[in-house]
Amino acid sequence: MAHDFFIQHKDGNDEYFAIFRGYCNGIMYKAFGMEIHDMIVSGDGFATSVSVFDAKTALDKAIKAFDESDYPDPRRMDNIKTFRQKMDQFPVNGSCLIWFG
Repeated sequence: MAHDFFIQHKDGNDEYFAIFRGYCNGIMYKAFGMEIHDMIVSGDGFATSVSVFDAKTALDKAIKAFDESDYPDPRRMDNIKTFRQKMDQFPVNGSCLIWFG
């Protein structure tokens, strides 16, 4: 079991998705306010849609917390950081799919 977080822009374009594999003190659960989906050894498979605005806010929190941590692999968040930069091009009224596994 592991903690995987997946996010995709809901335009259906596979180019706009990112994965974070790792726990890092529950960073993604906390950033999205989804601690209830943390099943200790992995996520519970919960998927939901969130607004682009809320996803940007949560990813900004997660990236800040990660950058301030002493995570053993400092490049582990690179995929999420790249996705977050692309999000500035997403329509404001759009949504993203998130999944905790």
